[in-house]
Amino acid sequence: MDESFGTDASRESRIILVVDDDAPIWHCIRRILEQANYVVLTSQSGDHAWTLIEQGDASADLVLTDIVMPGSLDGLSLAAKIRQREPKLRVLFMTGSVLEDSKYLAEITNKRVLRKPFSPRS
Repeated sequence: MDESFGTDASRESRIILVVDDDAPIWHCIRRILEQANYVVLTSQSGDHAWTLIEQGDASADLVLTDIVMPGSLDGLSLAAKIRQREPKLRVLFMTGSVLEDSKYLAEITNKRVLRKPFSPRS
């Protein structure tokens, strides 16, 4: 990850797309990130997030996505589509699920994952 991503000087211009099907969670994440001077866009599903990205309505610097979500695109599928279309767009995963499914474990072994619940210091 770009080391300047989290510096105070760079935050105002950084846009984070938060994707989570649980509205209280993305509301909380939005508040925390906005207090840290990030611009935050939100989406309640992988399908909606993909539509925003595909139509150019979400010019984000980072996508923070839940892994397990209803719909045709979970977080891993969304990330795969993003990698094909926007290979430089960074994706950070978050999950509150116990990931015992070998498909998910294999996919996220070498990826950054925030375990929910997490705090601003995580």
